[in-house]
Amino acid sequence: MAATFYREKWTTFTVTAASPAVFSATAHNLVEGDVIILETTGALLTGLSVDIPYIVIRDKMTDDAFLLSSGGGASQSGVISNYGRLTPINTSGTQSGTHTFLKLNSPRLVPAAQNNR
Repeated sequence: MAATFYREKWTTFTVTAASPAVFSATAHNLVEGDVIILETTGALLTGLSVDIPYIVIRDKMTDDAFLLSSGGGASQSGVISNYGRLTPINTSGTQSGTHTFLKLNSPRLVPAAQNNR
């Protein structure tokens, strides 16, 4: 019997050195509560680390931008505690390289808004 291996999808992003830090990734498809980890070929801004679970928060979220929180007890299984007390990450310093993120929690259906008038 042959084994099938699936490549994990890493998405490239940029981030601002700001309070709060704004993350940008074209059509990122993330929703509030998603758990991601970050990787880089260089250096991340101060306030960010690789291989640490971060939680996507709704504040200022668009199709191409989002904020992250390191609080709330995120785990790699996607379980979140203290969900209501998430605060955006602030960053500073300089960065280099290409940054990517990987969504850790399972995909889910997100209903589209409908006008039933």
